[in-house]
Amino acid sequence: MNNTFKRDIIPDNDPERLAALARYRLLDTPAERVFDNMTDLAAATFETPVALISLVGAETVFFKATTGVGNVRCADRGESLCALAILSPEPLIYENTLEEPSVAESVPVQQGVRFYAGAPLTTPDGYLIGTLCVAAFQPRSFSAQDRLVLEALARVVMEQMELRLSVIRETELHQELLAKKDEFISVASHELKTPITSLTASLQLLDRMKTSPDPQLLDKLITQANKSLAKLNRLVADLLNTNRIASGQLELRKSRFKPAELARDCCNHVRSEGKFEIIVEGDQNVEVDADEQKIDQVLVNFVNNAAKYAPDSLKILIRISREDGFVKIAVTDKGPGISPGHLSRIFDHYYRSGQHNVSGLGLGLYISKEIIRRHGGQIGAESEPGKGSTFWFTLPSVN
Repeated sequence: MNNTFKRDIIPDNDPERLAALARYRLLDTPAERVFDNMTDLAAATFETPVALISLVGAETVFFKATTGVGNVRCADRGESLCALAILSPEPLIYENTLEEPSVAESVPVQQGVRFYAGAPLTTPDGYLIGTLCVAAFQPRSFSAQDRLVLEALARVVMEQMELRLSVIRETELHQELLAKKDEFISVASHELKTPITSLTASLQLLDRMKTSPDPQLLDKLITQANKSLAKLNRLVADLLNTNRIASGQLELRKSRFKPAELARDCCNHVRSEGKFEIIVEGDQNVEVDADEQKIDQVLVNFVNNAAKYAPDSLKILIRISREDGFVKIAVTDKGPGISPGHLSRIFDHYYRSGQHNVSGLGLGLYISKEIIRRHGGQIGAESEPGKGSTFWFTLPSVN
């Protein structure tokens, strides 16, 4: 950068300012009519031959829109008066540049610029990222009213930049959601197909052996069919619950019950396998006023995940405690744990951990979060890789 001004042109917050500029995604982009119109309007308003919308980068000044300079799109930062205009939130006015010692020998003045007025483009968080400026090749006066009009036009330019960024972000979010939905549909199709295929196979074999049944094989096929049907029911229930949440139709049927009793009675499908021991500890008498069936759904989801993602942790601990008017129910395993990157997103809609060898739609924790939110409680998870995980939720206590 060739600094032709007799002063420091780099503000103290330049790294942060450049980061703020970058988020607008405007540097080195093609001309856009809405900004071209603004420079045309500024030139006409102040009757100047030149008007620019400038964005001051690290080394260069990029002109997003120009009037009166032909195809010029950028300048060295140290050779552009716009680099000086971002040093103060007030407009920079040079009615006669030859009378300003700090700029009189600079490149733009040597090239004939005699008048310059630039109002900073100020982001909502206070960073000066560029200017709306006008220039002329003859000295001229610039009144207080002119200054107010230039500042107003600069605010309009900044509003257009904000609007443009908002449209970009909304478009990206829409595309991201579409991509997630496509991925989810693919996963859902696969997950639904698996139990259906298994159930179909079991029924076909049962049909073939109906005239001469083998008791041992019959029992095995019925068990397999029941497992496939149960999994299919769970998948369909998750899809229906997600739809109810999205449409605001998730109803709660509350009653008083003891979470300890619910914990002791739940997850018989896990206990019946004989591999895991589910231990219930803590306050056995505390009560809550909640939808018992849906709280059971959340608890079963936590225990299922412990069994699924921590298969070598043979003890699953359910602990119930009182905390400041709430009841906290926590499910802990001693499995491999969860990385911080996954832990921060596991309750998100459509999020799956990336463990492709583990089946599921990735909706269980999202549904659990919405159920607890509707009850006025909180939900969360704590984990340390290699040391296990604890998933917990709270409900208002009634005693």
